[in-house]
Amino acid sequence: MRSRFVARLFASYALLVVANALLAEFLVARFAREEQRREIEESLAAQVTLLGEVARPLLDSPSLELRVEELGAATGSRFTVTDAGGRVLADSVEHSATMENHFDRAEFRGALVSGFGTDERVSKTTGTATLYVCRVIPGAEGRLGFARAALPLPGIEARRARLRASVWAGVAIGSAAALLLAWWVAGRIARPVAALTRAAAALAEGDVDVAIDHRGRDEIGDLARAFERMAARLRERLGDLDRERGKLAVVLDGVAEGVVAVDAQERLLHCNAAARAMLGLGDAPAIGRPLVELLRAPELVEALRLDDDGGRDGGPRGREVRLHQGGRDRVLLVRAAPLPAGGAVAALLDVSELRRLETVRRDFVANVSHELKTPLAAMRGLVETLLDDKEMTAETRQRFLAKLGDQVQRLAELASDLLHLARAEADEPGARARLDLAAAAAQAVDRFAGPAKAKSIELSSQLAPAVAWADPLAVEQLLDNLVDNALKYTPSGGRVDVRTRAEGGDALLEVADNGIGIEPSEQARVFERFYRVDKARARDVPGTGLGLSIVKHLAEAHGGGVTLESWPGRGSTFRVRLPRPRPDQGEE
Repeated sequence: MRSRFVARLFASYALLVVANALLAEFLVARFAREEQRREIEESLAAQVTLLGEVARPLLDSPSLELRVEELGAATGSRFTVTDAGGRVLADSVEHSATMENHFDRAEFRGALVSGFGTDERVSKTTGTATLYVCRVIPGAEGRLGFARAALPLPGIEARRARLRASVWAGVAIGSAAALLLAWWVAGRIARPVAALTRAAAALAEGDVDVAIDHRGRDEIGDLARAFERMAARLRERLGDLDRERGKLAVVLDGVAEGVVAVDAQERLLHCNAAARAMLGLGDAPAIGRPLVELLRAPELVEALRLDDDGGRDGGPRGREVRLHQGGRDRVLLVRAAPLPAGGAVAALLDVSELRRLETVRRDFVANVSHELKTPLAAMRGLVETLLDDKEMTAETRQRFLAKLGDQVQRLAELASDLLHLARAEADEPGARARLDLAAAAAQAVDRFAGPAKAKSIELSSQLAPAVAWADPLAVEQLLDNLVDNALKYTPSGGRVDVRTRAEGGDALLEVADNGIGIEPSEQARVFERFYRVDKARARDVPGTGLGLSIVKHLAEAHGGGVTLESWPGRGSTFRVRLPRPRPDQGEE
């Protein structure tokens, strides 16, 4: 109701002002206005002619708009240049890209007819009465475009106001009163509208906590309250979005797979913790940087790139990439899929251990097959010989049977070692107890005293007190494998030492020899299954090639480990660490 009353009151005063203005213009200002219009038209015609000549060689140049702005600033007129179809190419006041097509403007239509066109109207841009003069820019093959000059007409309005004041003083007083009243009413309406405008601008900038203080009961108040409800809903939606984004970030950082997202320009958009670890990015800032700067592996960049042929069906593509980082080789399975807005998202899965295990499995199958094939072939030959030679002497037959027994024993040892290795790799040692490691080592020395004497090897011990928390049977096998291995690769006249001691929280066992030693290039592989250091002696040295692998897995199953120090021609020292029992630990 209130806004309707204000509208009616404002309309009454506005009508009075308009009537007075029309009467004054009819009586006094008409002649002055026409004279001034003629002078301005002549000036604008000269300016637009100059503008056409300046713009003609620059129609296709990016510098056209700058040149037009300079001319406008120098003359005080507004200049506009369009192409032949009326599309604005440059304007001295507004940005040309935001302006509408001018071909249907009156001055343009006049220019098409006579070369020059004029029009006077209120500018949509400045809101003031403006005089326009337009001229065709001619070319060799027809018109190239249009040049237009425009100038506001405040001078005419000012002169008409002065004449009206001098002739109709009463009209001026009434107009002033009406304008003051209109100003007050407009201010009353404009203040809440301005507040809403500021609130809308703040909301557009992301300030969802903006406050709107307008408690009126008119339409403006209703608009303010509706705006407040909209802001509250927006705050709620943004809060939900932030929470969902946080949940997604936590989920992505918690997964073991790496997740990487890039935009259409191959700049990094997202990279979770797992991906940072896989790619070696660390904590350095990476978001927004190009992939080629972050990753020194062209294969990985190519795997994350979706070209015109890849990912066209919208499904993920997968490929394996091999990296060398931090002194180790890493194999990543990269599955990439396109993003709707351009770019791609990729899941990175570290399959290094899987590929290593596949290689180990293949090697294990090949080695087991080889180890089984040799004694089986020998047994087959011996059996066929025994069956075919009916006249074989008893002594020869007995010798063949002894060899056959040796091969059976070799198979039995291989099967036994494979079972022991399987148990050790299962990380499930037997019942643990407080074990006197020195006593266990002394028993091992006694067990191998005979074989050592047979090879003329001095087997000695230096056994300091050491108690381990371990499975006695596992430690016994560990000791037997280490001592047996040392005796096998120590020549006659050599020496093997067995030592025990306590060191920190570990019980330490050492088996040292002065045998053939191990080359540095082979020391990392001696704990592999079926690996033999001395290939030339492999057939002559009894054993399955599983002993040191069993030692390694038994030590690790107890929470310890094994290390090697070796020098070619000087011997080797194997050092096993086993955990010592805590004071509260008894037998399991």
